[in-house]
Amino acid sequence: MALPVGSSAIISVVIASLANNVANASAKVTNDGTGGNPHFNGTMVTVRIRTGSVAPSAGGAVNVYLLSFNDANEGTDDWDGTTTSGFVIDNAPLLGSLIVTAATNKDYVGVFDTTRLGVLSQEFGIAIENRTGQTLDSTAPNHSVRHRFWTPDG
Repeated sequence: MALPVGSSAIISVVIASLANNVANASAKVTNDGTGGNPHFNGTMVTVRIRTGSVAPSAGGAVNVYLLSFNDANEGTDDWDGTTTSGFVIDNAPLLGSLIVTAATNKDYVGVFDTTRLGVLSQEFGIAIENRTGQTLDSTAPNHSVRHRFWTPDG
């Protein structure tokens, strides 16, 4: 069983007006642990997106990828830890996907556990890739990415 730690926090990434077949990377998040722990094992990532005013392709997806830094300060797919538009995904592991219908201006929410990909790194981020067939909604508050660290019980 996992116990949540603290409150959820924003992961900064630009999703508004994200064009089809484009990915954006977030700013890095520091996984600094508590109570003498070097870092948390994982975090739950909640992603909320809204499709745009033009109908997406039914079965299209918004993909969520986990990015990380290693001890040599090298980022996944050359990610530098900053918010990056037009990020190219080569080897980043897929954390999960939001599958859309052909509905316009519809909200989708997904919750993804990073531990299925292993222990969370000291610094991490996410990339959001639009594969819906259309541009996502243009209003920034209609999209969000948040996370909440957790620790194993016992």
